[in-house]
Amino acid sequence: VIEMIAMKAPLYSINVKYVNPRGTTSSREHGEVMKKYGLDRHTASAYLIALKGIERHILTQKVIT
Repeated sequence: VIEMIAMKAPLYSINVKYVNPRGTTSSREHGEVMKKYGLDRHTASAYLIALKGIERHILTQKVIT
C-alpha cells in the first residue's frame, strides 16, 4: 500500500517523505490528542507526524518568501 501511494503521489504534485514514527507515542502531546479527538494511538501518532510536517513546510515557505 505504501509503495502505491508513493507512486501515485507525484501525479497530484505531492512530495512523499518517509518518517520514523519512533518516540511519537511517548510524547506529552500524544495523550492530549488522543483524549481531545478520541483517536487511537496509531492515528494520534500519524496526526502528530503530519502536524510536524505541516509546520516545517510553513517555516520553509516563510524563509523562501
